[in-house]
Amino acid sequence: MNRSPNPTDLDATRVLRRDLNVLGADDLSSRYRIIACDISQTFTRTTAKVWSSFGRRVADTQDWSLARAAGWTRTRDPKRRAGFSPLAVQIPLADIGRFAARCDALAWWLFSPTAVMFWIAAISVAALTLLIQMRALAADLARLPEFLSRSDPSVLLICFVSTKIAHELGHAMMCHRAGARPGRVGVFLFCGIPCPYCDVTDIWRESSSIKRAAVMVAGIYVELVIASLAVGLWCVSEAAVLQMHAVNVIVVCSVSTILFNANPLMRYDGYYVLSDLIDSANLRQESATAFREQVMALMSFGRPSARTRCTARSAWLAVYHLASSAYRLTVMFAIAGVVLWLFDRIGVGGLGVAVIAAVAMRIGVGRLRRIAGVVLGRAPWDRVPAIRRYAVSGCGSILLSAILFYPLPAYQHATGFVDAADATTIYLPAESRLIDVGAEIGDPIAAGQWLASVDDTAARLEMIRCRTVLAVADLEAEANRTSSSRHGAARQRWLLAQSKQQAARSELQAAQADIEKRRVVAPHDGWLIPVSAKLDRRSMKLADQTRTVGYRLRDQRGRSIAPESGWCRLARDQRMVAVLTINAEQRDVVTAGYPVTVSWRTRSGRAIRTRIGQVSAADRNDTSSLAPAAVFQMVCPLPEFTDADLMADLGATCRAVVHLPRRSLFDRAKDALIRWIE
Repeated sequence: MNRSPNPTDLDATRVLRRDLNVLGADDLSSRYRIIACDISQTFTRTTAKVWSSFGRRVADTQDWSLARAAGWTRTRDPKRRAGFSPLAVQIPLADIGRFAARCDALAWWLFSPTAVMFWIAAISVAALTLLIQMRALAADLARLPEFLSRSDPSVLLICFVSTKIAHELGHAMMCHRAGARPGRVGVFLFCGIPCPYCDVTDIWRESSSIKRAAVMVAGIYVELVIASLAVGLWCVSEAAVLQMHAVNVIVVCSVSTILFNANPLMRYDGYYVLSDLIDSANLRQESATAFREQVMALMSFGRPSARTRCTARSAWLAVYHLASSAYRLTVMFAIAGVVLWLFDRIGVGGLGVAVIAAVAMRIGVGRLRRIAGVVLGRAPWDRVPAIRRYAVSGCGSILLSAILFYPLPAYQHATGFVDAADATTIYLPAESRLIDVGAEIGDPIAAGQWLASVDDTAARLEMIRCRTVLAVADLEAEANRTSSSRHGAARQRWLLAQSKQQAARSELQAAQADIEKRRVVAPHDGWLIPVSAKLDRRSMKLADQTRTVGYRLRDQRGRSIAPESGWCRLARDQRMVAVLTINAEQRDVVTAGYPVTVSWRTRSGRAIRTRIGQVSAADRNDTSSLAPAAVFQMVCPLPEFTDADLMADLGATCRAVVHLPRRSLFDRAKDALIRWIE
């Protein structure tokens, strides 16, 4: 272990600290040096060539700036002193070294060379299975948000926390197997979102880059193993609840861990692997410095005092800085949306807006300070002429104003189904039983055509009673007719029997007319369609998820049909409408006449442009929460197709984009603030 050189004839900003330990200096064949700081317990890696340049006093300005950022120099940059940030709070909990050592003895089935090969093969098979079953997986993913909203939050929390603990435990066990000592575990609050972490800094004492990379990817490896097991459960399980929980684990342990942990654009596992691969002591700082130098070179137009090196490394580092900045900004906006949604769900949406506004103000103040430093020409921007700094700052202000105040297109997404435009609902008489059917769904119907017959036990009993009463009245009238001419009393009885006979005939005719009403006929020409376009969702799912199938009117024979729900409908023509659902929050921004783009699978590859015809009254369909959400339905007429087939399109799940009036970002933020105040 060698001590770092101490050049005394340089200024204080170019003097290396004497307490730094250089690991790997004894190995002359090694191209790298590990610089360890025992005070801060940090490790950084650089090449032997760069480290020797400091001792030989030939390091350039960019290398010294990176050395100051890494904390190697006696005089540090005061701007780089880290202060407390509510956006990134680290809470250490316990030392995991002993626990990792105990678990390592039992983890041979996971980290031994044979086990690694086996699990890599299992992960590959699971990925291939998902590709083969992509259609079924897509259907379950579409139902996953609804399933999560209706599931027990504690179960989902346990699932998420347990997988992330397994992730961090994988880091710790691999760190122990690599010969290093894992440090503390804790919780890292990133923008208020809790994320577990494990300190494996000690692995940077190892000179083997393979061991360091293995420790960094161990957590991802463990989560992919869990995802492969979840794929097996999803394939063999017949219980729908277990299948949906397995899909949730697959998403959490594969998609999320690859997008976040393996992504080198944020300071997670992939970031440190990339830093180690390209020999960067601080990849974020080095890329930011390279980007700044490239911008200053462009602003100076080749001025010698601001001219900097432009190498392939600095060029792609500048690109990396742009990509990572854009990605972090996107993640922050996504987290802000999640935070607002969570606060709104618990009924304190105004507090969520206040929290987001405070965080945005804090970030904005820091950005404004940097912009002020550029405009005022603080170091290192003093190398750029003032007129050019003012010109670039003015152009940036104009661009920012355009972004804030320029009216941007606004869209609102909605889902729904395709239905007939003009259909008459056919009802069956109350307390009746369907006994026969004369037509089926999809048949063309003529006006007056017989559709069905129903049987009403009470009506038939009434007709039998009327016939019996009429028979008795006939016998009584016949008996009194022969004696009606003898004396006046008999004549009066005969006349009374005749009146009873007439009344019985009238009641029988009324009963027969009531029976005739039980014969259902078509009120007009058209096509017979189900009473609801979304009827029989299970049969629709098992088919092609585009139309209502498996629903037959004849299957209802012998059943009692509720009169208020209707039996079927009769569509006058082939015209169709899109019935879209929106919630109460979107009702204020959606009104009749707005343009809508609608698409569905039976018309694949074709987007239909139409307008909102009308918006229905509110209904409450969310029964999963204590406060059901009010929803509205938008009816959008669709154009008449030359190849129209109502039954092929009926019930198709459609997706729509409502084109709202253009609004600027400033107007939207103002409205959100007003809603919060109100």
